[in-house]
Amino acid sequence: MSFAIGRRLRAEGWAALLSLLACVVAFSGRLQSADEIAVYALAYNLAQRGALDINVLASSEPGMRAPPFSGVGRFGPDANFYSGKGVLPSLLAAPLLSAGLGLGTDPVVAALTLNVFATVATSFVIARSARQITDSEWAALACGALYAIGTLALPYSKRLFTEPVAALSVALAFIGLTSARRPGAKAVLAGLAFGAAAAASYANLVLLPCYLAMALWFDRRQALRRWVGFLVGVVPWLAGLATYNFVRFGDPMVTGLALVEWSLPYFTPAAALIRAYGLLLSPYRGLLCYAPILLLLPLAWLRSRVVGGRDAPEGSRNAASPALFVAATGTLAYVLFFSFWSMWWGGFNWGPRFLLPIMPIWMIALAPAFGALVAPWPNGQRDVAGRLAHFLIRGAMWAVIGAAVFVSTIGGIADTFRSEGELARRGMLAPLVEASSLDASPLLSDLRFFQALSGAQQIARGELDTWWAAPSPHDADLGRALADVAERATPGSMVMLVAPTHTEPFLHAYRLPNELVGFSPDQIRAGEDGPARRALAVARRVLLVTDVAQDDPGNTTERWLEAHAFRARNEFYGRWRVAAFGSPPEVWTLGPSPAQFGADLTLASLRYSPVASPGGAVAIEAAWRRAEHAEGASAAPIAWFAHLIAPDGRLVGQHDALLGSGYPWDRSVATLRDHRGILVPPDATPGIYRINIGAYTGDGARLAVVRDGARLPGDVITFEVTIR
Repeated sequence: MSFAIGRRLRAEGWAALLSLLACVVAFSGRLQSADEIAVYALAYNLAQRGALDINVLASSEPGMRAPPFSGVGRFGPDANFYSGKGVLPSLLAAPLLSAGLGLGTDPVVAALTLNVFATVATSFVIARSARQITDSEWAALACGALYAIGTLALPYSKRLFTEPVAALSVALAFIGLTSARRPGAKAVLAGLAFGAAAAASYANLVLLPCYLAMALWFDRRQALRRWVGFLVGVVPWLAGLATYNFVRFGDPMVTGLALVEWSLPYFTPAAALIRAYGLLLSPYRGLLCYAPILLLLPLAWLRSRVVGGRDAPEGSRNAASPALFVAATGTLAYVLFFSFWSMWWGGFNWGPRFLLPIMPIWMIALAPAFGALVAPWPNGQRDVAGRLAHFLIRGAMWAVIGAAVFVSTIGGIADTFRSEGELARRGMLAPLVEASSLDASPLLSDLRFFQALSGAQQIARGELDTWWAAPSPHDADLGRALADVAERATPGSMVMLVAPTHTEPFLHAYRLPNELVGFSPDQIRAGEDGPARRALAVARRVLLVTDVAQDDPGNTTERWLEAHAFRARNEFYGRWRVAAFGSPPEVWTLGPSPAQFGADLTLASLRYSPVASPGGAVAIEAAWRRAEHAEGASAAPIAWFAHLIAPDGRLVGQHDALLGSGYPWDRSVATLRDHRGILVPPDATPGIYRINIGAYTGDGARLAVVRDGARLPGDVITFEVTIR
C-alpha cells in the first residue's frame, strides 16, 4: 500500500503527520501538576540564568513531603531546592522556552511543545521500524499513528512530564541495539539513547537487563560486541548524571527523589502484589484498561491459528520477537520496580503513567498483528466455520482498535486533572499507599473509577482541557502586578512567589531573568529558615508576589520578611499584591536622638544603613514607644513615611505605611520595632542623599515632631546616607 500527497510520502511520514494533528487538537498549553512545574522551573532557570534550582516550588514542598505525596525534590546543602525529576526534558525544553521568550510568546506554551515533538518523533520511529519488520506500509502506518492516538501517548503529549522523552529514547535504543548493519557502532548509539532515557527518569535503568538479555538471546554471535558498544554509550550519561547530583547535593548517588525513604514504611509483600495488579489490571491505573490495543496480540495469535500461520510472513514474526521480548520483560521490570513505591499510581495523571516509556516497544511488537489484520483469507480455504471464525476475529481486532482510539481520545481532551483533584479532596488516594487487598480502595476494583468513563462525562459537560476550549490561564491583574515587579527588578533582585495554588498562571506571565524563589511556611514555623536567610544574604531586593486571599492564613512568610527584611513597597492589583523588601545591611549607623511625634508617640531609637547602592535599598529600623494612656490596637491608625531626597533636592524614593506595616500593635508590648526600606532607583547618581522621616494620621494631618522642647522644621527627622 502506498500513500501520496503530490509526491510519495512513506508510512512513517503519514504516521508522524497524523500524530502531529492529534497532538495539536489535544494540546492545552497549561501546566497542571507539581511534577510538570518542576521540569518547567528547571528549564526556565537553565534558559534565563544557567541555574539548576527549582526554588519557586520550595514553598509547596513540605506540604507534599509525606506520602501519599512524593514531593518533587529536596534542599541541597546550599539551601537551594533542587528537582528530583530527570534533567533531560528540562535541557531539551530550555531552548524552546528561550525561543518563546525571544518571540514574545508564552514561555509555558513554548516549553510544552517539547512532548508534542517527542510524541511525533516516536510515532515516526515506530512506523519506520514496523515497516522494516513487515515490509507493509499499512502495518507501519498503523503502528506509528496508533501509538499517538491509541495508547497513553496522546494524554501525555500535552503535559510536561518526563515520560514522553523517555519513550522516544527507549525506542531509539531498541532500534539501535537490534540493527543488523554495523552492530557495534549502532550499539554505541543505542547506549547513548538508553542513557538519555535514564537522564529523563532514573527508573528507566530497570530496562538495562532486558536490553542486554535481548541482545544475547537473539544474536549470540554479536552479543558481546553489542554489549560493549551499548555500555560505552551509556557510561557518559551515567557520569554526567553523577556529576549533576554531586554539584547539587554533594553526593553523586543522591537524586533528589527519596524513593526508599518514602516507601519503606508502607511496603509489605501483599501491598506490592496489589500495586502490581493496580498497574496492570485495575480500572483506575491498569495498563490493559488504558492501552487496550495490547489485546491485539492474543487476537492476532488466535487468527494465525485459525488460518494455519499463513497470514503473515515468517520473517516478520521472527523480526518482531525482540520487540515482544523487551516489551514483555520491560513491562514486568517496571511493574516490579514501582510495586515497591508508595506512590505507585503516579499522582494526578491518566492511566499508568510510569509504563508509557515501554509503549513504543509494544507497538513495534504489534507490527505483525496489523499485517494480519488486513491479510486476505488464504486461497483454497473453503471451510465455512473457519471463514466465520476469521471474520469474527478480524471484527474483534477492529473493535479493539476502536476502543483504544476512544480511550486515548478521552484522555487527550477531557480535563481529567479536575477529577483527580476531586478524588484527592475526598481522601480516596491515601488508601492506595499501603493497600494490601482489593477492598482497601474502590479505585482498585470499581469500574466507576475508570477514567475513560469520568472523562466522557466531563466531555459531555464541556469540561475540556484543550487550547480551543479551556479558559485561558492568563490573568490581567497578575499581568499588572508583574509589570510592577519588572519595573523594580534590578540585577541581584529576587522575585518571591507566595501563592502555591496559583503557581501555574504566574509562570505563564513571568518573563524576568531574576531568580524566582518560594519560602516554606512549614519550615519557617519550625525554625528551619535557611532558604529564606540565604535569599536575604545574596539579594539586593526581594520582590514578593502574592494573592490577596493568602494561601497561608497566618501569612507566615511575609511576617518573617517583616522581621528580617525591610519593606519598601506594598501595592494591590486586583487579586494580586506586590511588596518590595530591602535586604538587611552589613553595617548599621545609629540615627538622630529620640523625638516626640504628636502627643502619644515617641521615636525611641533609630538605626539605618549608611551606605546603599543604585538598585538596592536603604534599611531603616525604628523603635516606637506609645504613651501609657494610649490604647494600642484601638488607637487611631498612624502612618509614618521615609523620603529619599537627592543632592539636587528631588524626591527619588519613598515609602509610606502604617506603624507595624499593618499588623496590630500588641497591647502587652510597650515598644514596637518597625522595619522600613526605601528603594534606591537603579539610575541614582552617586552622592550624599538626605532621608526625611515623619508621621501622619488617617486624615493626612502630619504629626508635630519635637526634640528637646523644639519643633523640628517640616515636622521631620533628617539624616544622610551615601549612595555609591
